[in-house]
This record gives sequence, C-alpha cells and structure tokens, in this order.
Amino acid sequence: MASPARCVARGRPVRKGSARNDRNFLKRGSPLLPVFRFGESKLGPYQAISDYGVVGNLHTAALISSEGSIDWACFPHFDSPAVFCRLLDIGIGGYFQINLRGPYKVERSYLERTNVLSTTFSNGFGTIRVIDLMPIPAKDERPEEILRKIEGVEGEVDVEIRFKPTPDYARRNADLHPDGEGALIDRPGSLILFSISRTATLRKIPWRIEKGKAEAVIRIARGEILYLLLDYTEEADRPRAEERTPEGMEARIARTVDYWRRWAGKCRYAGPYEKEVVRSALTLKLLTFAPAGGIVAAATTSLPESIGGVRNWDYRFSWLRDAVLTLYALLVLGYREEAAAFFISTFSSSTRTHRFQIMYRIDGGTELPEETLPHLEGYRRSRPVRVGNAAAKQLQLDTYGALLDTLYTFYKRKDHPHAAELPREELRAFLKEVCEFVVAHWREPDHGIWEFRDRRRHFVHSKVMCWLTLDLSIKLAREQALKIETRGWEPVRDEIRETILKEGYDPELGSFVQAFGEKALDASALLFPILGFIDPADPRMVSTVRAIEKHLMSRHFVYRYIMEDGLPDREGTFLPCSFWLVDALSLMGEIEEADARLKHLLSCANDLGLYAEEIDPITEEHLGNFPQAFTHVALISAAVDLEKAKRGQVEKEIGSRAEER
Repeated sequence: MASPARCVARGRPVRKGSARNDRNFLKRGSPLLPVFRFGESKLGPYQAISDYGVVGNLHTAALISSEGSIDWACFPHFDSPAVFCRLLDIGIGGYFQINLRGPYKVERSYLERTNVLSTTFSNGFGTIRVIDLMPIPAKDERPEEILRKIEGVEGEVDVEIRFKPTPDYARRNADLHPDGEGALIDRPGSLILFSISRTATLRKIPWRIEKGKAEAVIRIARGEILYLLLDYTEEADRPRAEERTPEGMEARIARTVDYWRRWAGKCRYAGPYEKEVVRSALTLKLLTFAPAGGIVAAATTSLPESIGGVRNWDYRFSWLRDAVLTLYALLVLGYREEAAAFFISTFSSSTRTHRFQIMYRIDGGTELPEETLPHLEGYRRSRPVRVGNAAAKQLQLDTYGALLDTLYTFYKRKDHPHAAELPREELRAFLKEVCEFVVAHWREPDHGIWEFRDRRRHFVHSKVMCWLTLDLSIKLAREQALKIETRGWEPVRDEIRETILKEGYDPELGSFVQAFGEKALDASALLFPILGFIDPADPRMVSTVRAIEKHLMSRHFVYRYIMEDGLPDREGTFLPCSFWLVDALSLMGEIEEADARLKHLLSCANDLGLYAEEIDPITEEHLGNFPQAFTHVALISAAVDLEKAKRGQVEKEIGSRAEER
C-alpha cells in the first residue's frame, strides 16, 4: 500500500511535449484540489529540484519528475556518463517520459517502506498508474535495468510516451531503430527498450522515430498493463526472451519491493518522526554503491547552490568526512552490516594507496579529474556543468578526524561481528601514519570542511578534528592493545585543544569563529559537542549557538557562513547545518525549541520525503544536488538525539563519552 502524498495538478503548456507544475497550487498550505494551469512557470521550462523522485538499484539511480519523466540517469554506475540529462539542459538533454495526453492531475508516493515509485495520472477520461523502479537483481544477474509499469486503473485514456536517450552527457545522439517486435535499439550503444504486455496491441508500439527521439501514443483501458523495460547491458547479458514476459516483470517488481521492505524492517528506531527517519535511511541505502560499500554524496552533478551561479559541483563520489555521521546514523538505526561495509570500504580505500583524500570514486579509485561540459546550459542556465571534482586533491585536515571517529565507533561496538575483519597490522600502520601526519601538519592552514577554493586558512573545525584524530587514536591503541608508542601524541593533542580554546574562541563575539584571527562565524561549530570536544552546557558553546542563531540564520534555516569565499554568487542556507542546530538545542536541553525547529525542517521535504543540500530561506525552494545524503544523515541524527533528549538520555550519553575521551 502506498503511503500518502500530496496531490499535484498538472496542465498541458503552450510549449509542445510536456506538462508543467501549477505553482499556485503547490504553495504550502494550498488546498489539495485539482487545478489546471497552462503555460510555463517562473522556473521556465525546468522542473523544480524538489519535483523529482529517485529510484535506484545500489549501483546507480534515476531521477523522475512528477510529470513521469526520467530526466537524469547514469549507466551503469552513479558516476558513469549520463544517458538522460534533461535535468541539465532542457533543449538537448535526453529523457524518458510517460504521462497522459492533454491536461491531467498527478498523485504520487513511494510504495510503503520501499524505493519503488508509484505515480497516478488522471483526467476526465480515466486514470493510469505508473510504477517505476530499478529492479534489484536476482543472484548472478547484472543490475542494469529500469522498469516502468503502466496500468489502466479507470476508464480509457491516451498515454504519451517519449523516449530520447542522449548518451555521454548528450555528446552523442542515439541511433534508434525498431527491431520488428516492438523494441527499440540504440545500435551504436547498448540500450534497448522492450515493450511487454498481454494485450496484443500494446506489445508492438507504433513508434515515430526522428533524430534520435521516439514518440508514441497508445490507448490503455482499465485492467490493461504495459511494461517498458529499459536494458543497458551488452547484448550477451540481456534477459532472454522467455524472461521478457508479464510474469518476469512482476517477479522483478515483487523481488524489489520485498528487498526494500525487508531492509526497512531492520530499522530499530520507533520514536517520533519514524516515517521521516525510515525514508532517510532508505535514501541512504539507495545511494549506496553495493560492490564497494561506499555512499555517494548525491545522485547528481551540477545542480546549483545559487540559480544562475557557478556553485555547481559533482557529488557522485564518496566523501570520507561524511563517514562518521553516516556510520552513526546507520548504527543507531540498527544497520550494523551496512555500517561495517561502509567503514571497511572507506578504510581500505585509504590504506591501500597510503594516500589520504577527502573523497574517492565509488569504486575506491583516487582520480577524479574535473572538467566542464560547455555544450550543456546547466539547470536553469547555471553554468558551468562539471564532472569530476578537483577538491579531491585539497588538503582538508578534518578528514582524518572523521575517519578516526568512524573507526573508533566501529570498534566500540563490541558485538560487531565484522570488527575482526580489519587486520591488526594494517590498523597499527594506519594509526601511526595518520597520527604522524597530524602531528607534523596540524599547524598548517587547509581548505576546511567547506572546501574553499580561494586560499587556505586555519579553520577551527579542522583543528578540532586534528585533536579528535589524536585523542581517539590514543584510546584505540590502548583499548585494542596495538603496542603503539603514543606518548609523543598526547602532549600534541593537549596543545591543539589549548590552542583552539585560546585562538578559536572570540570573547567579543561570544562564539567560536571560523578560522584563527578572523571574526567570521561558521555553523560547523555546532558539531563540537557532538564530537565530544566540549560539553554542550559549557558557556562558550551555549553562546556560540546563540551567535549562530543571531547571525547565520534566515527564518528557520542556517547558513554555513556569511563571508566572501572566492566565488561570485551567494548560496542558499545549508540544510545539514539546520539539522545540526536541532541537535545542539537537544543537547543543551532546549527540547521544545528543538522539536519546533525539527517539525518545520521536516515540512520542507518534498512530497516524497527527499531533500537537496540547500534551501532558499524565502521561497523554500530546494537548491544543490539531489537527493543529498548529508542532509538525510543530519535528519536522522537530529530526530534520534531529540527523542533521546525527551527521555533524558542525552546528558548521560554525552557525559560518558566525554569521560571516555
């Protein structure tokens, strides 16, 4: 059964070939009534970022608009070149769209506790339901399919299907040809679109093919079903004809629904906002690259943090700094195996090469060369479109603290069956190398958690993470009896802490600052009590929270910082920081305020419970790559810690953690 979702009205625009949102209807608080509008909205031809849902198969993902259009998909992996990229260029980008002919209204949701999307299209003639998924493969199968099931629910309606693959980020047009049995084949590539149905007239779709685009209009009556199976494997690996049957398609759906529901059923959280927590967990799982265990930051590249600006980055990689928060979120929800796989992947990616980067390719590789794609205009003309990420080569000292916090948490789970999988010699060598590096370099400036591209600074957050690296390495070496000489690390650890409290806190501002010798505030300071660096009740921490609320907040949301950072435009407020504030308030005992802030943040998710990285504080329009793992991790942490605070457990846990450290 599908969970409830908002009803979204659609109408056919003046521009041929697509329907657009009714923006007045979508305003928060508007009645859920079918309203039809014609013409394009203030967004122009582009859909809002929050208009998209996502499906995936633990190897890659696809973004699907409420108009039934797959506007972004990369094959075969998250960081592979996009085959559908209308998200980044409405003119030349490819898509795969299914909806009703003429005006219609839409209602959509995920099937309960799954990542299978259900979209219902209705007009005066009838209703269809489209089920979208990327099938979880059976054993020994390759996960390289998108399945779209079109089912007649009421009446009889005309359904428009538009299929325009544009491989390699639209640097090549597909050469589509029918195979005589209703399938479409891209001959130069490996794409094939099968049509499968028990209804003879639906098995052979009357495609009109022109310039790499195929279009068709089919009539579907109540009870009729058409399956469209997009396969992107090589010909030898494609499903055999006997598998391309209605029964075979239903088996894929059942297997995938069962997989997601069994996974969601392992969640041990049963507190307030359980639905939102489970949806965030499912999103994190969807963004997992199963072969290596890493989690991509987002499924997209170059969705802008400022519309029309240049803050457009490729997030289809795995950031080490997110490891500690991701691992914490998975562990507290009961997902120990995922946490173990994630850590083992992260640990081995670093130690295998003895090169420490802030991010890695999803396969653990270290090369992420950044280039721009000038032939794409970018989302709402936000240029440049980037693939790869040059920040991978930056010096960011906070990475080591994140990795050690992850490692320490992993080993502190005494009931963890996977802890013994990390060889002790490798662990010993890893700790020595990391700590020797931190001892030698902690006094140096770096690019910081926010990856500044102009100049290095002495970021306070980075210094805190250097302290954390040494503090946890010392504890881990002792607790695991690793026979490492740590006496040289202890005075450096203490010196770092003293330096932070002296140079990183400004008494005039009443706040920790972003960098030594500067007056700018930084919302990363909200993490300090979570990391165990300072007690949340310490007057310096309390005054820091108050300063952030006063100077970095706009309405309900928190900016990372407000200062010149070497880029010409200004970004939106940062959703993870907004959830960190909820965490900080919970730790400080301000339960009612934390709860009120969390409720508003939860109301800002899209109708499917998904978040981007940032949000416009005035319009509450989502900005940045989507869906954003960091935001969903922060949501889980905020909800879980608030629930513990309501039960009076946070103070005890913080106290024991501080005592341990």
